[in-house]
Amino acid sequence: MWRPFAECVSDRDVHSDDESGARKRKYLSQDAKQILLNIYNTLMEENNEGQTKNIQRTSQLTKVPIGTIYKTIKNNAEPRKQRSDKGAPRKIKEYEIDIIRQQVYCMYRENVVPTIESLHKKVNDETIDIQCSKTTLWRTLKKAGFKFCTSL
Repeated sequence: MWRPFAECVSDRDVHSDDESGARKRKYLSQDAKQILLNIYNTLMEENNEGQTKNIQRTSQLTKVPIGTIYKTIKNNAEPRKQRSDKGAPRKIKEYEIDIIRQQVYCMYRENVVPTIESLHKKVNDETIDIQCSKTTLWRTLKKAGFKFCTSL
């Protein structure tokens, strides 16, 4: 019978003498932990024997120690780590702000009302090539003191 946990043992096993009877430490991958949780949740749905009985049954089916299953179930509730810069806008450099400012003044000289959409198209044009989102552009210009109409 194929067991997904046999492939998940890493090279970090704790080596011990076979005579001492000490167990080798196994590190399960995220996939193996997810399979453990799936088996445990299925057993919980199928029968009402309680958490302890279902953990013991999961241990028998997968040949994984009961303590590992307890830890996997307990740690399942923790959210995944997120990047520290998630959602942070891209920083626009000072010289880029000056270029954007010149484009705004240029639009006023042409009697065109600068909106975020029109300025975004002009700034991301091949001639200027400052790649940023509309939100980043708006935040940067707001800090610089500009006020815009969002639409006409």
